[in-house]
Amino acid sequence: MDCLMEARKRYKRNNKILFRQDDSCLTQLKVRLDTLSRRQIILWSFAAVEPIVVLLKQRYPSDPRPVQAVEATKKWSRGEITIKQARRAILAVHAMAGDITSCEDQALVHAVGQGVSCVHTPGHAMGLPIYHLSALVYREGIDRAGPAVEQAIDQYLMTIDEVIQQNLSAYSWADFLQNQ
Repeated sequence: MDCLMEARKRYKRNNKILFRQDDSCLTQLKVRLDTLSRRQIILWSFAAVEPIVVLLKQRYPSDPRPVQAVEATKKWSRGEITIKQARRAILAVHAMAGDITSCEDQALVHAVGQGVSCVHTPGHAMGLPIYHLSALVYREGIDRAGPAVEQAIDQYLMTIDEVIQQNLSAYSWADFLQNQ
């Protein structure tokens, strides 16, 4: 399967977001994410954004917004801060994209914003790979990105497997996430 078939069309139309959650290459990921509980999706998203945040920290060492967004939403998921405080950090990381000229890095920043927004609603889960995979295409080029995109999707699926094995009660959860 050519996982870039749909992305190529969007790339030729100069779309910034090159993937959609109904793309054939994302079907298995979407189906697997739909089987997870809300807390499992949160754990998956935190694990999935971690390498992206590390990369952004290397590229923009003086900009703390990606790290702050992750820290704030982790605190929110534990009930240590309010949605209002976390929302500021999430909106700030999305705003960072406006300060960047690289399409790859803009997509990476939005991937982080979507990932950490999973604490608010699991509906943001697919936003993370959609933006991250778009960033990979910008980095590799549309004709060479296939292996990187497939590898990233495989990593997302492996992370789901790891999250399923975790004991959710070992984590501290905010009241609104209890029994989720």
